[in-house]
Amino acid sequence: MGQVTGLAFRNTWRRHFSILVIGISACFSLAVGQTTTAALVQTDILSYDCRRVGAYCQNNKTCIETTGRCDCDRDQNYICENLPTLQLAEADYNESVHGACTNSSGHIECVCDEGYYGKTCDVPRVDVECNESNMTVYINPYGIFEGEIFVINGALKVKDACKFEHVSDIAGAGEDKEGMALVIQHISKDCGNTTLNQEYGNLNYTRDFFLEYVKEVREATDQLIRVTCVFTPSNRTVLKGTVTITDTQSEISHIDVHKDTSVKVTFTVTEKGSTNTDAIRLGQDIDLKFSMETTQNSAYNDFIITSCEVTKEGDETISIDILENECPTTTVHSLITKNLTTAGPVRPGTVTESMSMKAFVFLGESNSTLVFVCIVEFCEKSCIHPPKPCNTSNFRATHSKKRRATDNEQRVSAKITVVDPASQIKATSDLSTQDCLQQPSFIAIMSTLGVLVLLLLTLCIVLILRLLEARPKQSPPDSDARREPVYELKIPRISLTSANPNHHLN
Repeated sequence: MGQVTGLAFRNTWRRHFSILVIGISACFSLAVGQTTTAALVQTDILSYDCRRVGAYCQNNKTCIETTGRCDCDRDQNYICENLPTLQLAEADYNESVHGACTNSSGHIECVCDEGYYGKTCDVPRVDVECNESNMTVYINPYGIFEGEIFVINGALKVKDACKFEHVSDIAGAGEDKEGMALVIQHISKDCGNTTLNQEYGNLNYTRDFFLEYVKEVREATDQLIRVTCVFTPSNRTVLKGTVTITDTQSEISHIDVHKDTSVKVTFTVTEKGSTNTDAIRLGQDIDLKFSMETTQNSAYNDFIITSCEVTKEGDETISIDILENECPTTTVHSLITKNLTTAGPVRPGTVTESMSMKAFVFLGESNSTLVFVCIVEFCEKSCIHPPKPCNTSNFRATHSKKRRATDNEQRVSAKITVVDPASQIKATSDLSTQDCLQQPSFIAIMSTLGVLVLLLLTLCIVLILRLLEARPKQSPPDSDARREPVYELKIPRISLTSANPNHHLN
């Protein structure tokens, strides 16, 4: 394998203060709205730092925390940092490729130099196109970028009206561009005006942008980017565009000093009155608690729960909605034992919301690990909470489509394990007879029953004896009453009367 000659390795030292100068030909006079088209001359680059989110080291290499570089095998001419690679046929290769290339039997593989990307590694990661009315700024961070890029106006950041969007969503963006882009007017009501000053008789239009690698969190590896478009005062011809990149904490510490957007909501689901989250019995009360700490510099001072759902751990297709705009859904309305209550906002202090409901399991499940996922929306002052209790006619039963949290929202989650006691009884019935007889619970039950039987037997004996003693005594037998009856035979006397009244027969 041979190395392609005529290529220089990228500078391995990280530049804390790097100046990216884009030379623009002064041959083109610009009309309003016309974009510059000129050859770019780049003298420095957007630095790579593996400590930033998305800029990881490849092939199981380690990120060196002190330098932000990967421990790559330089002696093998191989770059293990997360830099773009491209495949070129030998016929397509030329000396203008900004990369470290190897040639294997006519098959050329290149790793782009730091600060470049594109089909031939010739597109700078930070670029600007200038015209009389606006500037188009292109920023393509390394790896998978999930942070934010926003306009700095004074000491505050302007986000909502001046968001960077994906290049594919920008009309008229260069076909070779990737990453994020923003077309911003020099004079803008929403984004603020550019800083205009004169230098050597030329007009300089300057804007500041902040590259935040983790949303709402400021880190030492974030970058401040200053873009300047330079015009001649006479014919408004663009002389050049310059980009200054600063990635040291001392230089960006003044950014957003008046608003702290790192405020977060803490969410817990526990057995009522305790911190237990395991083996909660079916039907037991559980507490859902949301809390947020605020300071004098907090950008947000209140929050509202816009939605809340419960899913089965490991299977998100099994789920139900429990809250919509802080009101329970019809599905779980009967399970609610305490409606959502709000305390706050106060600054500085704590804003809390809480509710209680019965623990449940999904249909067909004996035990369930329930994952509660809620979206909370932040408010600068006080949120408009729906009146409590909620109107039952407004309860929703339909399952809402899952969505990601937006800029002023946070997605919070917590989980508990609920068990059905009936399933525990069924499980013990499968024990063998011998094992069952040896169970401590069985022995205790049998001992208790034996004692009860003895007590009942003793009680029966006592009752029988008491009954015998309570029977009345019988009198001795009467002799006259027991004599045999004597029957008398009385023969009636017969009297005969004759005709002679004086004659009597005795």
